[in-house]
Amino acid sequence: MNVKVGGSEFFRERFFWIGFSITLIIVILVLILNILDYKRKLTDSQDSLIDIQQSAKEREKILSEDIQSLRERLQNYGILAHFTGLSFDGLSYREVEELRGKGLKDPINDLIADLRKHRDLIPYKAVLGGTMNFYFEDLIHVLSSKNVLAYFEDGHIGGHMLLEYHVLDGGKISWKVIDSLLY
Repeated sequence: MNVKVGGSEFFRERFFWIGFSITLIIVILVLILNILDYKRKLTDSQDSLIDIQQSAKEREKILSEDIQSLRERLQNYGILAHFTGLSFDGLSYREVEELRGKGLKDPINDLIADLRKHRDLIPYKAVLGGTMNFYFEDLIHVLSSKNVLAYFEDGHIGGHMLLEYHVLDGGKISWKVIDSLLY
């Protein structure tokens, strides 16, 4: 390499290295600024996450208090139902408790479930290959401490029946058809 002090090649090489150095410094500064901006955004995100967590804890506390309040209200309703005779789908609180005493854990649902096992109580023959049954739980209504109104069908024809029930000690339920109507 021929180096001429004061020559154009010397200045060209110097300008190249000065330009390269300045470019390198600018790239490093941009990277540093990007890293600092990223750290700032990360810190902001962490602060935001902390705020969200605190808000969630506050909402959880409020919801817990609401749940507790609802539980207390339900307990009070049970006490109120006991004294006022408010009904549970045709049964008074006292009647529900009597049925529990005879072995039914959830009297209304237990009665419905037991009746659904007794399709033999339906006094009509199915048509077109269907099977008569009590298919819909929500169409079986406990009317009183001794009567149930139930809808039955085979997929083609259906009807209603009025039944009488007795709960024996141990939770065994006996059924008797009072009347029925086929549509």
